[in-house]
Amino acid sequence: MAADLGARLTDDRMRAMSLRLDEVYRSAYKKALAREHEALLRFEKLTDEALAGMTDEAIRLKRQAFENEIRRNKELANNIAEEIMRAGTTATNIIQGEMSQIYKLNYDFSTYSIQRQAGINLSFTQYDRNQITALVQAGQSPFTKIAYKNLGQDKKIVQRLQNNLLQATILGESQAKIIKRIQGVTGQSLRQAKRVAQTERTRVQSQGRQLGIDEANEMGVETFREWSARMVNTRDAHIDLNGQITEHDEPFDSILGDIWYPGDPDAEAENVINCFCLIKPKVNSVSPALARHREKFDRSMAFNEYAKDIERNIEKYDIMYDKAKEGILHGGVYTSAMSKTEAQLNKSIKSYEKQIDIHRMKINNPRNYDKEWNNRSSLEKAGAFNYWNKEIINYQEQSEIVRRVKWERGFK
Repeated sequence: MAADLGARLTDDRMRAMSLRLDEVYRSAYKKALAREHEALLRFEKLTDEALAGMTDEAIRLKRQAFENEIRRNKELANNIAEEIMRAGTTATNIIQGEMSQIYKLNYDFSTYSIQRQAGINLSFTQYDRNQITALVQAGQSPFTKIAYKNLGQDKKIVQRLQNNLLQATILGESQAKIIKRIQGVTGQSLRQAKRVAQTERTRVQSQGRQLGIDEANEMGVETFREWSARMVNTRDAHIDLNGQITEHDEPFDSILGDIWYPGDPDAEAENVINCFCLIKPKVNSVSPALARHREKFDRSMAFNEYAKDIERNIEKYDIMYDKAKEGILHGGVYTSAMSKTEAQLNKSIKSYEKQIDIHRMKINNPRNYDKEWNNRSSLEKAGAFNYWNKEIINYQEQSEIVRRVKWERGFK
């Protein structure tokens, strides 16, 4: 099944990230060689100049002495490993930063797709960058956390380097061959970083989409999930899942065991590792009450335009929230929210959303709320519409403040 636009945009981000990782490890490799240039020259002198004209026994003793020296002195391997592990730390930061972007991209694409299918505008949560980062980290498995840690603190790198340098000494290899061995260890670390990134990409892509699907169902838009296999080196179990549809709160039935979505950290390893599949939201039905008073979604809007609108709204809400903290705008809402329980905060959000819906219904059907509507002048009607729209914005801002207070206080 062909990848959707969200997956293709994710592919683009992954390719760009892969190039950045290549450069990080290439730079580490070059720094390590430059830093240990003198030490590496000793290998070359041993195999060329130092051994010229010596008897076989003398050569054997010379190599043995040098081997013992390498065993006693681990500084060379440690210094090279230090550069590679420093690259691993940089790679970890790059991958984690990119995963937050991929999560948001796929959450936004999920909400866009759901509204486009439903044909109405919905009040999806607009998460800021800190909230997205928290969501990504919360969904990590213990395996992922260990994998990230190993990129920057992998003791096996030191062991691999020591073993390679010892073998090079015993075999009397040239400097060129030794450098190739070091390059091989660096390449292993790079491949490991890319494996971590791909496994994380699938999980994060799925979890971002799942969040949008869950929120839609909470709002009254029944949305199912469809498993979509990329059909590129796809395992048989996932070929069988291709096209399978489940409700948002039910797992997919795989021959390798139940799995909630591609990259599910709780699924069996053989059901997850190196998976390129994805889930697609499928709107099944919309609550009649919701359909009546919600504004129509502009189906002609392109996704990139939709995503830019969200970014603009988030920036606007960032400024508003700072003002609320300072008591300049909706300060009372912020102060009150800071002392409420989680249940009370949820109740407040629902109350604001109810008021938003009521005012939207007034705009859509003013005659139901004003018996004299037909007798109103054009100026009076325009004034009423203007007031109702301002009230919607007012309640949206207050709802967003309470949502952000929830996150700030650790309530998810």
